Amino acid sequence: MFNIHLDYLSLGLSLFGAIPDTRNCQDADVADGICVCRTQTELLSDHPVAVQAARVVLAHINHLLKDHSALCNKLNLSRILSAHQLSAGAPKKISFNDTLVTIETRPGLAKFEATIRTYKDKKPTVLGDMSRTNLYGHTADCVTDSTLRNYCYCIKQPG
Repeated sequence: MFNIHLDYLSLGLSLFGAIPDTRNCQDADVADGICVCRTQTELLSDHPVAVQAARVVLAHINHLLKDHSALCNKLNLSRILSAHQLSAGAPKKISFNDTLVTIETRPGLAKFEATIRTYKDKKPTVLGDMSRTNLYGHTADCVTDSTLRNYCYCIKQPG
């Protein structure tokens, strides 16, 4: 006899039933970083919150690359492509703010998108996974790790 784990069924709803107006991403086990139920308020690229979020993303990427500094360039901020303040999604008392930011780095003009969570009394952090939104092509051929290839711009480029 098969032992089937059915916890995932507690998250779903029937296709034939109504979806409650109060349902949110947490109820559906959707990560905050990719929840589309949240409203977004656009920020100017020079807004302090956007600048802070961009710096957090850049620091996170360079931290991932620190053990590969002989192969990969340290990345710098080229520009902030977009930034949005995200609502909480559901009415509740929250002690943090989330910002969705897309940046471009140099060298290489790589584009990254991440959600940054900022607490009142803690250091801001990257929430969930960061996404590379453009292709790296052969610019990361010096590393084989599939995760690092998203972030590395090799010091020695082919050609």
